[in-house]
Amino acid sequence: MVLDSSFVRSIVSHKEILKDFNLSKAFFRPLFSLALLESHYELRL
Repeated sequence: MVLDSSFVRSIVSHKEILKDFNLSKAFFRPLFSLALLESHYELRL
C-alpha cells in the first residue's frame, strides 16, 4: 500500500493549522475586531 504524500501532508498541515489556530485565537480576535473598527471609522470619514 502506497500512501499518497499529498494526503499525508494535508493531514499534517491540518493538524498544524489547528494547533496554530488554537495558539493564536486570543491574538487574532482583538486584531480582527480592531481592523473592523478601523475600516468602519474610515468609512465614516
